[in-house]
Amino acid sequence: MSEKISVIITVYNTEKYLEKCMQSITEQTLKDIEVICINDGSSDNSLKILKKYADCDKRIKIINQINKGTSIAKNIGIKEAKGEYIGFLDSDDYVSPIFYEKLYKSAKKYDAQIAFGEIIGLDNNQKKEILKIRKEKVYYKSNEKIKAVNLPLCCYVWNKIYKNDFLKNKNILFIPNQNYEDILWSHIVIEESSTIVSVPEAVYYYNKNPNSITNTKNEKNHNDFLKSITETMKYIRKNKIRVNYLNYAIPKRIKISLLGIPILDIRFWENLILVYIAKIPIIKINIDKL
Repeated sequence: MSEKISVIITVYNTEKYLEKCMQSITEQTLKDIEVICINDGSSDNSLKILKKYADCDKRIKIINQINKGTSIAKNIGIKEAKGEYIGFLDSDDYVSPIFYEKLYKSAKKYDAQIAFGEIIGLDNNQKKEILKIRKEKVYYKSNEKIKAVNLPLCCYVWNKIYKNDFLKNKNILFIPNQNYEDILWSHIVIEESSTIVSVPEAVYYYNKNPNSITNTKNEKNHNDFLKSITETMKYIRKNKIRVNYLNYAIPKRIKISLLGIPILDIRFWENLILVYIAKIPIIKINIDKL
C-alpha cells in the first residue's frame, strides 16, 4: 500500500457544506492520502463541486452512482480503499489541517488498529466540545475502550482511522439499507480491535445539519434506530461486554396525572422498573433480583 490513509467521503446533496469539507482535505499536512468520494445520487451541485476539486488534485477519486444509501456507499469505499489506514469524513463536516497526520503518527507509534481524535460540534456557528482528549493514551481492555471513545453517546465512525487490514480481515462492513448504521458498526470495531489510541489536538468538526438523514424524522428512521439499538444489544450480550445497559435501553413509560398535574412517571426497561415523582426517582426495582 502506497497511501498512508484512504479517506472515504459519502456525498448526498450537501452542496452547502461540501466546499469547506473538501478544502479541509486538500489542506491536510499529511499529503500521502487518497480521497474516495462516493456521490450517492445527489441532485444538487455536489457532483460539480467534487469534479472541481478532483480536477486540481489527483489524489481525489470520484465514484458516481444512483442513490443506494450511506451504508452501501461506505462499504464501496472500504472495498476500494488502498491506504494502510481508512478514515471516514461526512461531507457536511470538516477536519483540522493536522487531523490525519496526528492520527496516523499515533497509530503507527503504538501499532494501534484504531486511532481517534477530538470532536467539536457546530450548531448555528456555536461550538460545543463533544469529545475532549487530554493526552495520548493506549487502551486494550473492552470496557476501557468503550469508555474512552464514549459509546454509545458517540457512535461516530468519522473521528477515527482504522487499519485497513483489520477491517478487511474481520470483514467489518455496514448493514446495507439501514440508517443509524454507525451504532452497531462502532461497537463491533471497538470490541474486535486489540489496541486503540486517543490523540489530542486532532480535531473533527461535526456540523449539525438539520437536513441530514439521521436528523430527519420519519417512520423509516424511527424503525432503523430501534433496529440498530436492538442489534447492538444482542451483540453486547453475545460477547458479554460490560456496559451500563441503561445507556442503551429505550424505556416504555406510563404517566399518571391528577387534574392535569403529573403524579407518577413509571419507566420500564427489560429488567428494570423506575418510579419517578416530580422527576425524582424514588423506587428502583431490578426484576432479575426479585
